Amino acid sequence: MEPTDFAVRIEFERGGYVLPEESRFMNRGIDFALSMFSYDPSPVEAVREKYFCKPGVLKTQNQSREYSLVDETMTPCFRVNRIDVKERYEKEAASFYIGIISRGSGSIRTDQQTYIVKEGAKFFVPYQTGSLIFESEEGMEIIATMPPRP
Repeated sequence: MEPTDFAVRIEFERGGYVLPEESRFMNRGIDFALSMFSYDPSPVEAVREKYFCKPGVLKTQNQSREYSLVDETMTPCFRVNRIDVKERYEKEAASFYIGIISRGSGSIRTDQQTYIVKEGAKFFVPYQTGSLIFESEEGMEIIATMPPRP
């Protein structure tokens, strides 16, 4: 959302709160709001090509790979990587990051502890933790969100 006072809301109710009619379309009516949508049909592949981020391979270890999904070319605010773990992947981080197991299950190992994780698990890795080892026999996908590069 842009930093302005203009907002058109298509949802009228959220969490039990009903938005007053005058707040929905900036007093401009439903035709104004609907004019902002494109109703032209688009093939799925065309939408993917135009709007989806294209992953770039950052690192490969055996069969595991780390991809960049969002980087400084898209936003100066944060980065997002995807790690596809097949058997074992060691990640050394230059900053803190938040991880989400988006598919599969496995383990996260530090020098002293092993954590068993499955799809939906979230974890935080503090700055200067050192390397972590991700392991999975069945395969595991991790989404890692990080601050921008210094």
